[in-house]
Amino acid sequence: MKGSKLQKLIMDYLTAHKYPVINVVVASRNGESDLVACIEGRFCLIEVKGAGDTEKKLQQSKQAKVTAAKGYAIFAYSLDDVRQLITQVKASTQS
Repeated sequence: MKGSKLQKLIMDYLTAHKYPVINVVVASRNGESDLVACIEGRFCLIEVKGAGDTEKKLQQSKQAKVTAAKGYAIFAYSLDDVRQLITQVKASTQS
């Protein structure tokens, strides 16, 4: 699936489940994630990757900084990746 279609699918899914999401349309710096979401009160970055897209080192580095700060950051190759993120966030807020 193309990245732009997957991104819209993810945004629609998050919105339908009442999770605020922002599409970072104009990223002024390299390595910025495509989507910023608030899931169960937690800061989440989502870098959407369509068929054939690859993770860049700068993106990996920025995601590592977010997770080190107790936020969540993923590369989403499918809607299932986002569903897994939601499950992970929910589990961490219940413990």
